Amino acid sequence: MMDSTVGIHMEPLHKRPDLMDACIDLLNAQWPRSKAARLHSLDKSCDSLPYSLVMVDDKREIGSDPSAVIGYCRLAKVISVPSSVLIESVVVPKNLRGQGLGRQLMELAETHAKMQGFTTMYLSTKDKQDFYAHLGYEFCKAVNTLDAQILETCDLWQVDCDSTSLSHVSCSSESECPSRDEHPSAGRRQVSRLDGGCPKAVEDSSDDSCSKPSPDSKTSGSLPMSQSGDGAPCETNLSIPPPPPPPPVRVPETPPMVVYWMKKEVS
Repeated sequence: MMDSTVGIHMEPLHKRPDLMDACIDLLNAQWPRSKAARLHSLDKSCDSLPYSLVMVDDKREIGSDPSAVIGYCRLAKVISVPSSVLIESVVVPKNLRGQGLGRQLMELAETHAKMQGFTTMYLSTKDKQDFYAHLGYEFCKAVNTLDAQILETCDLWQVDCDSTSLSHVSCSSESECPSRDEHPSAGRRQVSRLDGGCPKAVEDSSDDSCSKPSPDSKTSGSLPMSQSGDGAPCETNLSIPPPPPPPPVRVPETPPMVVYWMKKEVS
């Protein structure tokens, strides 16, 4: 697997824990995620599937590290398909793209998988199907995988919408609302709709403290007067209509996601 002419080779990540931070930075630059979550995922790499492969260039330097991570991919198990493996999370640094490193990463990964006894490579992509077709991959049906990260590495759109649940309760003739016939007006003085629902009768706390004006009294432009003797006017509480509902929240439309499945025989 070592290519001495260019100093580029592939290594399992669990055998190079010193490259863990560089892999986290490379992956998060393409698919942002918390460092703790990424570390938890990369820690699963072991001799059995799934495990991570790192493409290293010995001639480059990152800080004090004499080797440089210039590519990454992950192999996961394919269920019910013997001698098959899924390759995912294929990525190279953005500043090094267009130099053929993607092709070299895939070729090294295929060589590694073949040495491990796998004969078929599966992958999924949403927009790089032409690139993989040039490498010999063909379209196929989707397969079931174990411990894969397809939802993340296929760049699925994430929509965070703080929707507001709007509900309006109306009072109709068929609803179970108190009627005037069932509840006489004696001892009641106010019908409230503050809650936006059915009218609710409010008990009067006094005994006819506000009496109706007599037919002989002048009621135009005046309020009912209290008969308690103090001559202070007694205002009648009027019904307050419910406030209008807030406008509906617009939910952004998400374009449909199409994921292409492809495979290649590497035997």
